Amino acid sequence: MVYGQDAEDIKNFIDTVFMLADGRTWNGTVNDDVVIVAADMLEEIQQCNRKMKWIPPHPGRRANEYSLDSKSCQKRCFR
Repeated sequence: MVYGQDAEDIKNFIDTVFMLADGRTWNGTVNDDVVIVAADMLEEIQQCNRKMKWIPPHPGRRANEYSLDSKSCQKRCFR
C-alpha cells in the first residue's frame, strides 16, 4: 500500500490527467494496482510527447500544442 506524500503525488498526477482528458477528477484510493496503472499512463504520455515532436510546424508559424487538433491528440495520448 502507498501512503503519505507518495500517495498524494500519485493522486495529483491522475487528477491532472483526468482533468486534461475530459474535465473530471479521480475519486479513487491509491493502492498498489493504481500505482501500476499510473506508471503505465505516464509511460504512454511520454511516448505520445516524443511522437508529437515529429509533426511538422504549421505553415507560417511555429508548431505548438495548439496547432494540432486537441481531440485527436487526446485520443492518441489517452486511450
